[in-house]
Amino acid sequence: MRRLVTVLLLTVAACGGPGDGPVQGAPELLEIAGPPRSVLGLDAQNPDAVLNHVVDATWLTDGSIVVANGGLATRLPIFSAEGDYLRLLGRQGDGPGEFRWVSSVEAGTGDSLFVFDASLQRLTAVASDGGMSVRPVRAVASGHVRALRWVNQVPEGWIAFEMDMPMSGEVGVIIRDTIDAGVLSEDMTDFEPFVTLPALMSTTMLLGGRRGFGSPAFAPQVLQAAWGRCVFVVADGSHTVNVYSSRGRVVTSFRGPGTSREATADDFERWVDYRVSLSPNDEDMLRSSYREVARLETLPAYSQIVADEWGRVWLQEYTPGTTLGRRWFVYSQRGRHLADVQVPKRLRVFEISTSGLLGAALGDFGEEYIEVYDLADLPTGGADALDACVVE
Repeated sequence: MRRLVTVLLLTVAACGGPGDGPVQGAPELLEIAGPPRSVLGLDAQNPDAVLNHVVDATWLTDGSIVVANGGLATRLPIFSAEGDYLRLLGRQGDGPGEFRWVSSVEAGTGDSLFVFDASLQRLTAVASDGGMSVRPVRAVASGHVRALRWVNQVPEGWIAFEMDMPMSGEVGVIIRDTIDAGVLSEDMTDFEPFVTLPALMSTTMLLGGRRGFGSPAFAPQVLQAAWGRCVFVVADGSHTVNVYSSRGRVVTSFRGPGTSREATADDFERWVDYRVSLSPNDEDMLRSSYREVARLETLPAYSQIVADEWGRVWLQEYTPGTTLGRRWFVYSQRGRHLADVQVPKRLRVFEISTSGLLGAALGDFGEEYIEVYDLADLPTGGADALDACVVE
């Protein structure tokens, strides 16, 4: 029989409402027990069902799941709650109902969806009956801002983050880009930045004697999540979570667990092993080349941030190599440390809700698939919520 996952401290956190007192004692380390309820994307006989470079996934009301394949293989397959492939949403291309480089898919009311295409710089609204309407991001097209990589709906319109850009320079020198986060109006014609963030790090390297550029070892990413009227941001690899309102006002900030750890030689070897595993090219040449890549002296704190259905903030511990850790730290919006949760695999998690925990995993041979885990004893309210995050 299928075993349910039990995350005990989430039950404790649900016993009260806004204004609860502090959680007594240290947060408990809990483990999500397997096996997953369903697995999606392992049907190698059906090319439409094969997953590649998964960037996002979300549930529909009947339990089916829409998965966004990114990159040059952009496709949006839909799977049943049991993991069976059902159909494709749209197709690859530049026309209406087509996608070039999807970066996010967000559930709206009912079974509606919002699909953001970072390459075409447009949002496709998918109605519950399958009809599609395209909304171009005209603010970008008119040159007001750099192209956007992430948008998320809020009551006042949309929160948007600019796309960071790789930069080339001298071999071994680290160069850093900056991006703006801001409010994008409902009609997507007006972008008002509210913060500039340190973003992508680039370094020029030699791979087999040829110049190329990529990120240095242990480079942090800008992490963001939205819930209600609040946006949670982690930048520069730090332990600090900054909370902004949907109008760009700084609401609060809190510090996650731990201190910055110096990167060791073993950490770097794990990073090299992982980079080599991603390419079918000459292993010895790649290993030698990657060992010459510039590296940071300290490890980032986290590799992901997710806001669950109840507004709690989940922070994934950074692990050298794959970067995706199995340990998650759960916080309230006000910064109360609620739980440490251990998940079965290093998952890229997309949603945590009454439907369960939805994430993408990578197999031993590079195959990608989606796993769904049940959560038992679910919370019933947003304990310790910030007024700025409550949707009226």
